[in-house]
Amino acid sequence: MKRIFKYVIDVGPNTLDIPLGAEVLTVQKQAGQFVFWARVCDDQPKRPRGFYLAMTGEDLAQCGATNWDYKGTVQDGAFVFHLLAEPS
Repeated sequence: MKRIFKYVIDVGPNTLDIPLGAEVLTVQKQAGQFVFWARVCDDQPKRPRGFYLAMTGEDLAQCGATNWDYKGTVQDGAFVFHLLAEPS
């Protein structure tokens, strides 16, 4: 069954168990936490998938996310962050 689930993430590297084929829809800040919503097929097996919430100007080569997929941008006051996901 297809559903939309919310995932909490931190600035920097994150590894989440998420169903195969999950599609990130948006990233925002909610109640003081960074979160993203993804459309998932909950009958698909879960596997660890890497996500990285990078600050604007951060060297992506140093964090190993150079070729990861861009998923969205979120602002937090004067700071701007960008969500990258390991290719699925």
